[in-house]
Amino acid sequence: MINRNHMTRRGVQQKTLIWDNVIKPSKPANSYATQQQPKIQVRIPRNEFFTINADLSLSSMIAYFPDDSRWYIFSENIVKAYAGRLRYISEATLYLGMTDSGEYFILPVTETWKGYSKSWKETLMESIAIAEHQWVKIRSNNQSNCYEIIDHHRIQQAIDWSKDDLDDLLAEAFSNGAYVNSESHPLLAEIEY
Repeated sequence: MINRNHMTRRGVQQKTLIWDNVIKPSKPANSYATQQQPKIQVRIPRNEFFTINADLSLSSMIAYFPDDSRWYIFSENIVKAYAGRLRYISEATLYLGMTDSGEYFILPVTETWKGYSKSWKETLMESIAIAEHQWVKIRSNNQSNCYEIIDHHRIQQAIDWSKDDLDDLLAEAFSNGAYVNSESHPLLAEIEY
């Protein structure tokens, strides 16, 4: 279920994602990340042209777990139950994007945290602002702690955005154990302080 009527501290209406009825619980497995890749990936595209549909964006709580190089999304209940006790977890805005080869993806833009330079978020947001109207290609600059736009060009024809409901796209992107909605999820033992 998506609640799109959340008010921020500044009184600005923001789309907020509540996953409890959207993503079905994952089936038990030996690991929390199965080998099969979802059709739509959660990623930051580097060195390839992409565009963003900013109208299809939602806020949520996610984490990038470096041990398996994967993004996870957390239910509201888990976020509340483990408040302040989970490494890697961050508020994020999730954007629907498309590469110039027609591949859809979910672009996560996380809030900054200790040890994560705010310039990463700032430069990614600058790229998104341009990518709403143009094809953009970015790369990571680890020395400057930022994303650099290395190329961009006009969109020549209208983008044929997915007719699938955003809920369905997100459910696919965070399938295969990437939805943390139960205290028995194995990832919690790995990232809890």
